[in-house]
Parts: sequence; C-alpha cells; structure tokens
Amino acid sequence: MDTQTLQVTGTMLIFLAISIFLSLIVPAIAIVVMRRKFKGSFKTVFVGALTFILFALILEQISHYFFLVFDWPISQFIQNNAFAYALYGGLAAGIFEETGRYLSFKIILAKKKEKETSLLYGIGHGGIESIILTGVSLIGMFMVLLLVRSKGLDAYLATLPEVSSNAAKIQLESILSLPSYQLLLSGFERIFAITLHLSLSVLVFFSVHKKGQGYLFPIAIILHAMVNFPAALYQRGVISNILITEMIVFALCSIIVFFTFRFYKKTNMDEA
Repeated sequence: MDTQTLQVTGTMLIFLAISIFLSLIVPAIAIVVMRRKFKGSFKTVFVGALTFILFALILEQISHYFFLVFDWPISQFIQNNAFAYALYGGLAAGIFEETGRYLSFKIILAKKKEKETSLLYGIGHGGIESIILTGVSLIGMFMVLLLVRSKGLDAYLATLPEVSSNAAKIQLESILSLPSYQLLLSGFERIFAITLHLSLSVLVFFSVHKKGQGYLFPIAIILHAMVNFPAALYQRGVISNILITEMIVFALCSIIVFFTFRFYKKTNMDEA
C-alpha cells in the first residue's frame, strides 16, 4: 500500500476526539453525578469497577487462553467455526461478568438493598470498562495520529525502532484506511455498553435481593451473550458491515434498557 496516499484528516481527529469524550469523560461525569444523585458511596462504584477488572480482564482471559489459544480439539473447533466462536465469546462474557455481579451483590454489597445500588454498581462496572478498554487506547491513537499528521506516515515510522516499525505500519495503514465515521462509532458503542451494564446490574441485583426473582440472573447471562454475538460474527467476517453490526447491537441494547428500566421503576424493594 502506498503510504503517501494515507492521510490523517481533520475529520478523523474530530471524530476520534468525540469518541474519547464519550468513552472517557462521559463515564467519569456519570459516576460523579449518579453518586451524588443517589447519595451513595464510592464503595459501590468501586466494587463495580473492581469486579469488572477481576472477572472480565483476569478470569475471563484465563478462560480464553484454554478455549481459544491453547492447542487442543475444543479450541480448534471454536477457532474454525465462526458461530461456535461467537457463541463461546458471548457466553464467556455473560457468565464471567454476570457471576461477578451476582457475587458482588450477594457478598460484598449484601447489606446495600436499596435498588439505587444496582445503578451505582452498574456505572462502576460499565464506566471502568469504557475507560480502560476504549478511552485510554483512543487517547494513545489520537496522539499518534497527531504526530503522523504533522510529520507524515513515513517520517513517523522512521522515528520508531526497526523491531516495532513494521507492526506500527500495518496498524496505522489499517486505521488510516478506515472510513472516518468508524472512529466515531467507538464512542457511541461505549455509551450502548454502559447502558447495557446498568440494565444487567439491575436484573442481577433484583435476582439477589428480590424474593422470587432468581431467574433474572440466567436471563442476564443470556442477554449479555446475545449483545456480544453480532460483534463476534463481525470479527469473523460473517457480518461484513460494521454499521449493520452496530445497528443490531443498538437495537438489542435499546430493547433491554427499555424493559429493564420499566421493571426498575415499578419494583419496590419494600415488597422484598
């Protein structure tokens, strides 16, 4: 690919800046605002954030090693079958994250039975995911693209050690070849994800603290897996259009959020 034809446009930088704002600043503001509105402690938010780190970034990754990386018949089957890969990925995310939620509400936050606890936990869980997985990486990308814009791609690559220059070239060529709007999708995707985490936190909270609502825990796992399924199919090329993928995810999240918060508003913990 001719690197001279790859340029960092102003539109790309603007869209990237918007995504950084949506994935980094908005979650931070939401954490502060929700904590003040519900007069809750940062402990609940912190538990949500720590649970995500432990169950999604550590325990789930161990599972990925055995089912995706380690060479044995099951991992080979999953890697060679797009639908098995999507099913595993969705269920792994659902099982680990929802189990983390369940244990947090059942053990660490057992005495916090006000339903607002679910939202404070959810913004901690979803907020830290957005900040770590998207916000921080997008800041790094933004800084690199600023350098590439000022120096040119070839000149920037020349400043890197030879051992990392080729990998950086491939990565930057991939980024610069994307339509600008894809840089905007990352931020909006995080907003969808945060609202999903708030909803799932509500379901799991009531499964723990509301008599007769235990079935909401497996439902949360299934819903989590459903939302992850289209993204995994996109990764494997079964769905070729990123906009279609995001539209499916948006539709699923919207339906889940709508029904979950209707349930949240009409359910009184005094009836527990």
